Amino acid sequence: MVLLVCCAMYNCSNDHKPNFKDQNTPSLMVKDFSITINEHPLENELLGTIETNIDATFTVISENPEDAIHVDAATGDIYIADTSIFDYEINNEILATVQANTSGEYTESTISIKLNNIDDIAFYLTDSKDNYVNAEAGQWIEITEEEYNFLATKLHLVTKSGLDDFQFDIFAFGSGGITPSYLGITVANDNGHTLPHGSYCFAFKYIPVDTAFETHSETRVKLSTNSVNSTYNNLGSVLPSHGGGEDFFFDNPYTFVLKGNTIPINNTGYLAMYAKTFIGYKTVEGTTNYYTNFGDVSDLSTHGTIASRVFMYQGLSTTQKQWD
Repeated sequence: MVLLVCCAMYNCSNDHKPNFKDQNTPSLMVKDFSITINEHPLENELLGTIETNIDATFTVISENPEDAIHVDAATGDIYIADTSIFDYEINNEILATVQANTSGEYTESTISIKLNNIDDIAFYLTDSKDNYVNAEAGQWIEITEEEYNFLATKLHLVTKSGLDDFQFDIFAFGSGGITPSYLGITVANDNGHTLPHGSYCFAFKYIPVDTAFETHSETRVKLSTNSVNSTYNNLGSVLPSHGGGEDFFFDNPYTFVLKGNTIPINNTGYLAMYAKTFIGYKTVEGTTNYYTNFGDVSDLSTHGTIASRVFMYQGLSTTQKQWD
């Protein structure tokens, strides 16, 4: 009889065992995380920390785009993982969901990282950055060839007009050297390398033929949306004076960037240039000819009579404006 009573008392006690977690341990709470930063952050840059009311571990369960961030499992610190994703022209917001876990209790935090659109040309320039930043809109600024090539690679949807890279390379094929043109002419290559409709020209390079390391001035970049031989307008300011006393070689062109071109062309574009001094040219077999005229002019009346001659200039343009 006593045994039965004890068993009954034991069962009763077990059914009413207190839930110590409910009474003494708070439920896990986690805050959403939101921040706005400039595009092109540094790799492994710390953005902030996911806040919880008690210690937890963290796991990224979704990202859009993927692999953009890294979250420290122990601390909830949020780091930049792939900097190339943080490009405003590709993604203006990065979203992620992170799961926090403590003692088998789970809850989620939403991460939102919005990007400010900055001047990508200024960001990618190095040696010439200060000159570019301090220039007025519409001015050409001399930059290094390395900077020119970097802009051609890093900016989006870039088209090369005037000449492609293979034709511009004096060692690729052709006459084997650069020949001086007549003095003071405007020229346009007629080879199909045009600017797409809706594009912005933002950089330019050319090879003159130096005489005693002379300084080049009054050189202009010209653009037509009418045809390859007519209605050329000046694009931006006169190129800044360049050359003069430099150790110049023909495989090192003079290179420039245009500040603040905000007007896309409304048709196919044709690129030309005027130089008071000699413009370099060479023979490239299989190409078409060129148009030229004496002086700083808008219409080019003379179709080239020497087959396969190309003048050594190139422009960069894009249909996506990526600067102020």
